[in-house]
Amino acid sequence: MNQEPKISDPSNKSPKTVIPYLRELFIVLSLALATVVLYSNTLDSPIMFDDWRHIEANPQIRMTSLSWTSLKKAAFDSPIHTRPVANASLALNYYFHEYALPGYHLVNILIHVATGVILYFLFQITLSLPNQRQQFGASAWLPYAAALIWIVHPLHIQSVTYIIQRMNSLAAMFYIMSLLLYIKARLAADRRWKFLLFGSAFGAAVLALGSKENAATLPFFILLYEWFFLQDLDGAWLKKRLLPIAGVGFVLVLVAVLYLGAHPIDAITASYGIRDFTMYERVLTEFRVVVFYVGLLFLPYPGRLNLDHDFMLSTSLVTPLTTSPSIAALAGLFLLAVMLAKKQRLVSFCILWFLGNLVIESSVYGIEIIFEHRTYLPSMMAVLGIVAISSRWLRKIWLQAAVAGTVILLFSVWTYQRNMVWQDEITLRRDSVAKSPNKPRAHAILANALERNNEFAEAAIYYNKALGLGPGNADQIHYNLGNVLLQQEKFDEAVSQFATAVNLSPNINLYRLNLAYVLALQGKQAEAEAQLQELLRRHPGDARGHNNYGILLMSQGRFEQAIYHFKEAVRQRPNYRQARFNLDAALRQKQQPSPVRKSPGLP
Repeated sequence: MNQEPKISDPSNKSPKTVIPYLRELFIVLSLALATVVLYSNTLDSPIMFDDWRHIEANPQIRMTSLSWTSLKKAAFDSPIHTRPVANASLALNYYFHEYALPGYHLVNILIHVATGVILYFLFQITLSLPNQRQQFGASAWLPYAAALIWIVHPLHIQSVTYIIQRMNSLAAMFYIMSLLLYIKARLAADRRWKFLLFGSAFGAAVLALGSKENAATLPFFILLYEWFFLQDLDGAWLKKRLLPIAGVGFVLVLVAVLYLGAHPIDAITASYGIRDFTMYERVLTEFRVVVFYVGLLFLPYPGRLNLDHDFMLSTSLVTPLTTSPSIAALAGLFLLAVMLAKKQRLVSFCILWFLGNLVIESSVYGIEIIFEHRTYLPSMMAVLGIVAISSRWLRKIWLQAAVAGTVILLFSVWTYQRNMVWQDEITLRRDSVAKSPNKPRAHAILANALERNNEFAEAAIYYNKALGLGPGNADQIHYNLGNVLLQQEKFDEAVSQFATAVNLSPNINLYRLNLAYVLALQGKQAEAEAQLQELLRRHPGDARGHNNYGILLMSQGRFEQAIYHFKEAVRQRPNYRQARFNLDAALRQKQQPSPVRKSPGLP
C-alpha cells in the first residue's frame, strides 16, 4: 500500500496569529495590483489575428440566454471544439456585454491575477517542504519574489493582451491549480478533506484539458513532483508504482487519440499540408526556438518581442550553424537536470518542467514555428528555479531584495511599454513588419489592417511588398490588393489582381465574384457573364453566384433568366433576403420593363 510521507502541509504549522494572514493578504493584493496596473492600458486593445475567427466570426458564442443548452453549443460547436472551457468563457463574455472589448480583456487580466496568486501558493508550499526548507528556509519573500517576477514578465503579454490566448492562460491556471490541490491532498491529515482535495484536483485537471491540449502533460508532472518532493526520489517507491506510471502513459495516449483521432500519426502528417516546412525541418528548428525562449526568459526587452517572429528554418544539422549547438545545449540542460536531481532537486525539477511543458507545441505537430505565449506555463517553475539559485548566490538579504527589485521594476516598465504597442492594431503590425521585414505575412496583415482603416494607398504598398517577398497565400493577397484598388477606382488594375487570384485558386468563388463585379462596372458584360457562368459550372449550388448572375441578367432586360437564378439562390439559401428582394423586383419589372442600365454592377 502507498504510505503517506512523513510530512504534513507546512501552511498548517504557521502560528495562529493575524500576522501571517495579513502578510498573505498583502502578497495577494500586491500581485493583483501589479497586474492591473501593467495591463490597464490594454482594456481597449482591438481584436487581433485569430480573435476574429473565434469571437466576431463565431456565431456559437452569441449567447442570448444563460442556459446549459446555450453554453454547450458555444463550448462544443465553436471552431476548436476540443477547448470547450475557453469557448464557454467567451460565450459568457458575449452574454454580459456582447462585443465590448474591455470585458474580454478584463477577464484575461483576472485570469493572469489568479494564476499568479495560485503560483505563489504553489511556490510557497514547495519551498516549505522539509527537503527544500533546509536549502531555502521558510521565509515568504522567495516565493513572493518569484511569483511577482513571473506575473510582471513581458513574455506573458501575448497570453494576456491577445484575447484568444485566454485558452492558453486558462489551461495554465487550472494546470497549476490541479497540482497545488494534489499536493494539499497528499499532505492533508484529515481523510475527508484529503478526498475532497483529490476530487478538486481532478476537476481542475479536466478544466485545464478542456481549455487547451498542452495540459496533457499534467499527469506526468504530478507523478514527477510526487517522486521528487514527496517520495525523496525513492527508487523502490517508483518500482512499486509501475501501474500508476502505466496509467499516466495511458492517459497521454488517450488524450492524443481524443485530440488527433484514431490515427494520430496520420493526423500529425496531415498537419503539414498547409505548411511551408517539413516535419524534419520543424523538429530541427524547434531546438533553436527553445534556446531563443530561454533567452527571452532572461532578457525580454520589448525590442526582442514580436507577435509574428520570422524564424529561419533549420534544414540540416549545420544550416544554420546554430542548429547543432542548440541541440547540444538542450541535451546538456536535460543531462544537467538528471545530474542535479539528488543535490539540487528544485533546480532539476524546474529544468524538466520547462523542457517538458514545451514538448507538445515544440516537437512534431505541424503548427506555427514560434509564438511567445507558448512559454506561459513552462516559464513558471523556470522563474522559481532562477530565483532560488540567485538566492543561494546572493547570501545577504538586502542584496537579494535589491536584485529582485531591479528585475521587477525593469520587467514592469518593459511590460507596460510593450502593451502600449498592443493598443492599436496598425501600430502592432508596423512593429511586426519592422522586426520581420522579410516575412510576407507580416506585410500582408499590416496591409489588411490599413485596408480596414480605409488607408487604401498605403495598404496597396504593403500588399505589393508581401507579394514581392514570397508566394505564401499569394491568391489571398492578390484578392485583397484587388479590393484596395477597387476602392481607389483603379478598375483595370483591380481586374488584373482578381484575375490572378482566380487563376491561382479557381475554386474560390469569392475571387471570381469580385472579378465579375468589376468587369460589370466597366461595362464588360459578356466577360462578367462568362465568369459567373464558370463559377456556377464549378459550384452550381452557390447562392451568391446565382444572385449576382440574376442581377446582371436583369440589368440586360433578360427577366426570365434572371428570375430563374434568383429563385435558385433562394432555394439554395432560403433566408437570403437580398435574393428574395431581387426576385420580387425582377417579377415586377417583367410586367413593366424599365430602361436597361448601360453599366451594371453587382453587389
